[in-house]
Amino acid sequence: MTENAAAPVAPRLDLDALEATARAAATLAPGDWFWRGNTDYEEPSLNCMVSSKGRVEILGHIPVDREADSFEADLHLRQFKDLFSLSTTDEDARRHMDEWLWADQAYEVPNTDSRLSITDERNVKQPVRDLAV
Repeated sequence: MTENAAAPVAPRLDLDALEATARAAATLAPGDWFWRGNTDYEEPSLNCMVSSKGRVEILGHIPVDREADSFEADLHLRQFKDLFSLSTTDEDARRHMDEWLWADQAYEVPNTDSRLSITDERNVKQPVRDLAV
């Protein structure tokens, strides 16, 4: 006879903490929240009106420079080498990564990627990836 494995138990929600978070958010950004932006031309964002600051973007996007030592760069290079595994030389890979990293290498203008961001209490946009614990 086979024993049935117990189903995983969902963690218990701390409703008091959730309500406190909602109250804090309502204090910082009271009023109606609304979506802004056009998905065809710009990144959409979640906004609200704050009397002392005007329109505040709560959740949006921020451009982040591509970096040679990032996870994305490693993944991109691996995919490039996998796709062209028989004909790729180290020089081809270096040239391809330079094109991926730089919009204009002579003027040190990097390519950017859009990242999810939130607006902090100072009204400064911060990439969510930098804030995750």
